[in-house]
Amino acid sequence: MPDSPAESSVSDTSAMPKGPANSDVREAKRRRLSIATNTLSKPFRSPLLSKPRSTATTPSPTKSVASSVGSPTSPVTDAPIATNRRRPSLQFTTRRTSSAPQNPELTKLYKQQSTLEANLRGKRALLDTAKQALNIETAADGRGEEKLQALIEKWRTAASSAADALYEITSQRATNAGPGGWKELIGKRGWDDDEKQPTYGKGGEDEEFTMGVMLKALGIDPELIGYDQDNDCWK
Repeated sequence: MPDSPAESSVSDTSAMPKGPANSDVREAKRRRLSIATNTLSKPFRSPLLSKPRSTATTPSPTKSVASSVGSPTSPVTDAPIATNRRRPSLQFTTRRTSSAPQNPELTKLYKQQSTLEANLRGKRALLDTAKQALNIETAADGRGEEKLQALIEKWRTAASSAADALYEITSQRATNAGPGGWKELIGKRGWDDDEKQPTYGKGGEDEEFTMGVMLKALGIDPELIGYDQDNDCWK
């Protein structure tokens, strides 16, 4: 018996070909494959290499500030180089002067100059002392001479006390040095060419080390500080 219209419509729809659906799937696969192929065909760029290039092209504000700040100080760095270049010449000149032989005539003149300067200093000291004494004597109160004598006694008392303290130390050393050993101790003091060496008695090694001997060794006049050398006592 013939099929009904409903059954014939169902059979027609079930028997329709599925070509368009399959073609869409194939087209989608083809597009994905082409995209993957294009991606793989592009050259590989590492992200580590791309970052320094971007930072190098864009100047950093800190670098610009550092360059602007460092530019004024550039002339200052040239100064030590100039000083270092001058040092060898200075050292060379000092070596030449130190190695140069001394002229005996110049040496003699230098010694004479030092002697004259020492005498001049001594004369100036005496002149200053005389001026001070004159000022004290001509004081306005009329008692300048008495004040001067009081100062002389005060100075001699202080000088004698210092001499006694020094003699106590030096006499002990002279005793430890033995008979005549004090002359060697005094000889170690040394004397300049323009300085007068002290003269001692002709008693030989038996000569004693007295206060007068010590004062002469120090270049002090015993009469100046009030020491009586004959009686070996203070005045």
